Amino acid sequence: MEISCAACGTAAPEGARFCSSCGAPIDIRRPCVCGEPLADGARFCSACGRATARPAEPQAERRPVTVLFADAVGSTAFAERVGDEAAYRFVQDCIALMATTVERHGGTITQFRGDGVMALFGAPVAHEDSAVRAAVAAIELRDALASLATERGCSFRIGLSTGPVVVGRVGDDVLMDYTAIGDTANVAARMEAAAEPGTVLLSDATWRAVRQYVECRRVGDLDVKGKADPVVAHEAIRRRARLGAVRRARSRTRSLAELRGRPRLRPWTRRRGHG
Repeated sequence: MEISCAACGTAAPEGARFCSSCGAPIDIRRPCVCGEPLADGARFCSACGRATARPAEPQAERRPVTVLFADAVGSTAFAERVGDEAAYRFVQDCIALMATTVERHGGTITQFRGDGVMALFGAPVAHEDSAVRAAVAAIELRDALASLATERGCSFRIGLSTGPVVVGRVGDDVLMDYTAIGDTANVAARMEAAAEPGTVLLSDATWRAVRQYVECRRVGDLDVKGKADPVVAHEAIRRRARLGAVRRARSRTRSLAELRGRPRLRPWTRRRGHG
């Protein structure tokens, strides 16, 4: 792009900050990615509408989370049988059900994958019982989706894994997603792929975190792509009845701890000469 001095009109070489003829500052208007010169202070390009400000550098952090993957099985045959419009409405109903259930248990859906989702428990909002929340949400999803999908000839399978991941926003100024990257997310995806239709499969780390609150059945060792050693998998059967009592007990324990942390109040005593 040719640059000229606004004061005297002398052409200036690219990168020049001052005019070589009169010494005036060169008005450098950086171009948009489409090539259109940008006016000073412009927030959007007048030619393509793209935002001109560079987005802030995405912040990432390592967090312990439980990753949930849920996906439909048999949806292709279902779509071929009923047509694209009916299949679209069915997927929308399933996605809405999954989003409601995940959010009710404190999770966050980070990706919509056609007829499935990826969800995080423990980020961006941290919970001390994120694995339990994820497992209970997965069991509720399994049962709710079964009644919705079985009559249509398809089913859902769900996989979970617990461990550290790097979470943050990835993308550019056009598309930005909050997601988790790491081995835990990979294992969760493999658990979902290995699960039988209509079941919830947990990694060994998730099972250790939820076994007191969720009844499980050991499935065995699975050869997972990308892992040198087999991964132990467990099927989540049902939530134990004691889960609600445990959560209430934890709430009472926190309340008592807060009371114990307060300064001790002196008992009221009548002062001499008063009343």
